Amino acid sequence: MASSGTLAQLVKNIQYDDDWEIWADVPFTPESEARYGQRQFENGGVLDEKTFFATGTRCGDFIAEWCEGDEDVEDEAVNQFIDEVEEERKDAVCESAN
Repeated sequence: MASSGTLAQLVKNIQYDDDWEIWADVPFTPESEARYGQRQFENGGVLDEKTFFATGTRCGDFIAEWCEGDEDVEDEAVNQFIDEVEEERKDAVCESAN
């Protein structure tokens, strides 16, 4: 498992596990620079400006549900997941500003 790459690459390849997370540049897009991190460490274990994206379990659950076993739509599922998490992030930023 490569430790960094684009957000789309990492979402497709993350280990299905709550101990692993993805941290990425915002706004979250499929091309955002991203890296893996371990949940047990602050900021995933690296002091950089990346923002928490999701755990491996959340990524895997979304893609499995969205694809329903059809690997041909995996890229679409990854892009949809990234869009949804970006919307959640923007909503949280708006709420915290109020």
